[in-house]
Amino acid sequence: DEEEPALVTADLSIRSVTEANAAFEIEDIHYASGSAQIGRSSLLLLDLFAEYLSDTGLTVEIGGHTDDIGSDADNLSLSESRA
Repeated sequence: DEEEPALVTADLSIRSVTEANAAFEIEDIHYASGSAQIGRSSLLLLDLFAEYLSDTGLTVEIGGHTDDIGSDADNLSLSESRA
């Protein structure tokens, strides 16, 4: 028997951004420790946000973060990969 993939749904509520240099943070983007592989539900949230952004004409800066496990150099590289 082949296992069926899990169905994941998500809602993304975005307030109108009118202020220049306004910041918008998406919380709950999950990775395994030491990995840049995005979890399925997190990927869905990012897809919804990207769809929203494609209709706005906004310029976006994306950043990634890590926990404090590992060296600074490794975490910098991982942070860049996550972004």
